[in-house]
Amino acid sequence: MKRRLTKQKVPTVTVAVCAYNEEENIIPFLTSVLKQEVKNIIVEKILVISDGSTDATIKKIKSIKSPLIEVRDYKERLGKSTRLNEIYSSLKSDLLVQSDADVVFVNNRIVENLLKPILFDSKVGMCGGNPIPLKAKTFIERAVNVSCKVYSRFRQSVRGGDNIFSADGRLLAFRKKLVKKMSIPHDMIANDQYAYFTCLVFGEKYKFAKNAIVHFRSPQSLNDQIKQNTRFLASPIRLRK
Repeated sequence: MKRRLTKQKVPTVTVAVCAYNEEENIIPFLTSVLKQEVKNIIVEKILVISDGSTDATIKKIKSIKSPLIEVRDYKERLGKSTRLNEIYSSLKSDLLVQSDADVVFVNNRIVENLLKPILFDSKVGMCGGNPIPLKAKTFIERAVNVSCKVYSRFRQSVRGGDNIFSADGRLLAFRKKLVKKMSIPHDMIANDQYAYFTCLVFGEKYKFAKNAIVHFRSPQSLNDQIKQNTRFLASPIRLRK
């Protein structure tokens, strides 16, 4: 990872991810993070928390030789909310970039693009990235990608993207002071939306970072799509509680 620093006080950043059986994508993900070039910020750690993975996730992470990578290998699966709270409570850096493990940063400026709103406006406490699906391989995936394209246009049409619809857990960023106030309920399904509302409750602003693009794979089978839709439908019900 190339770093271009100034003589001024430079904010530090931790990139953190919760992983569960991500052996297929963990190397492309980490490789894309390590390629990031940053200016006026220092990426001091890439934290990977394995939440009870039973595949080769840990083995593949350890095959990448980088002093930036810290791995916490837990044998018991406690859920994403619990692991996110661990990330928040243990954060030492000034800023946090939170990502999913099944994405890839599309170029070497994603961290920088994601954090720009926070760095230029002290009232911004949280930013959301711009997840875009990969080219489809199956009929179901093509159908899902069409809906994703429509949804992307919609979310950007509301206040330029500065809304709950762009608060997507695939890529988020936070100020440390906001993170230290957050505690995700252990049974929370919509962690990203909960974080969005927490940001507003504490008087912080949320910004959408359109140029912070990550690629992800849409569901390729009907069964996978049904599982995803079930989570989506359950999210607002849980949030009402």
